[in-house]
Amino acid sequence: MKHSLLTKTLAIGLAATVAATLAPPATQAEAAEGDRSSFTLAVLPDTQFYSRYADSNFLPDYGTTPFHEQTAWIAENADGLNIPFAVHVGDVVDVVGQESGWRAADESMQNLDDAGVPYAILAGNHDVRNASNSVVDTDYDLADEPFLQTFPVERAEAHDTFGGADSTGLNRFSIFEAEGQQYLVLSLNWRVSDATLAWASDVLDAHSELPTIIASHDIISIQNDGLTGETSPNGERLWDALINDNDQVFLTLNGHYHGSAKVERQNAAGNTVTQILTDHQMAYEGGNGYMNLLEFDITNGEIKVNTVSPWVVSKPEDKLTSYDTPVLTGANEQYSFPIDFESRFAGFETVEPTQTDLSARAIEILTDGFEGAPESALQAAGNEHDYVQAEGTLAHWQLTGDAGEVA
Repeated sequence: MKHSLLTKTLAIGLAATVAATLAPPATQAEAAEGDRSSFTLAVLPDTQFYSRYADSNFLPDYGTTPFHEQTAWIAENADGLNIPFAVHVGDVVDVVGQESGWRAADESMQNLDDAGVPYAILAGNHDVRNASNSVVDTDYDLADEPFLQTFPVERAEAHDTFGGADSTGLNRFSIFEAEGQQYLVLSLNWRVSDATLAWASDVLDAHSELPTIIASHDIISIQNDGLTGETSPNGERLWDALINDNDQVFLTLNGHYHGSAKVERQNAAGNTVTQILTDHQMAYEGGNGYMNLLEFDITNGEIKVNTVSPWVVSKPEDKLTSYDTPVLTGANEQYSFPIDFESRFAGFETVEPTQTDLSARAIEILTDGFEGAPESALQAAGNEHDYVQAEGTLAHWQLTGDAGEVA
């Protein structure tokens, strides 16, 4: 498949996102230096198409890949944006048996290894040999799993944030520190066994004083409106086994379901657990390099979520299209939610504010000098002769300007 065909095919899913535009610079808060205690958590959603088409499309056309540009940007801006940790939510590759895909993923994540930026990475359904819902991690032939060959426990151990792994090596936990507080990140495989859930429960019990983020590939899904999130069956299993009764869990991260969504649930202690889904794989160029930056603003008691693309700003000007915008501002793409860190996590130390508005700083870094593509000259199709005549086509559907109306 040539890059142009991949582009056209994957652009279909971006229809609702194309309208998102950059927030004008005047709307960005101009915060003074040292006005808050905050840090940024980088989240990488499904990178599967970046890995799959690295050799056949991205490298020949661009000389680099979206995956590589994402991790290179995180590494370059880790100090300036106070990024102590990154999380990959799975589907690292698209075809589990494709060696070139794993090589591309390996090289991309190496950017973080080389820069000393610690991270957690986990296996999604495309990263395991058998993704059946009835097959769990303890059923795998572990010696034959490419994920463990590319991202073995030994690679994770190279970072001082590594806390441990279960007997399969597919489920791990990390502890990172930011602004005087330690955080636990529990990363779980695509489908976990009861034994793994018991291991994870033991990890939570042993670190019950730490604010905890659970990352797995499938936790919440998205309804047909493309906006409303809901708990998936696998997510409900994790909720019952690990989240509901462990008040330290305040945030979950996942991909898998196409789109962006957020769910807020009350746990057994009456506190809110925020669950975030991000997956752009069916958008232009397999996701167009979009990832999440979560700013933990401890001083002001909120977490800001931004969806940004280092890939877009790395492209040559003559490659830019109307789909290319560095920051998405649509529903569930740029937002914030309150969290009273002091009352929820009494263990927080008082930290002298050292940061400015990291969200605004990240957007400024991404958009500085970016002018975008020339105004699009695309026109709506006038009749059936304007459509590609593909063998076997029975009908063409054209969305009109009226919401919900199809022509």
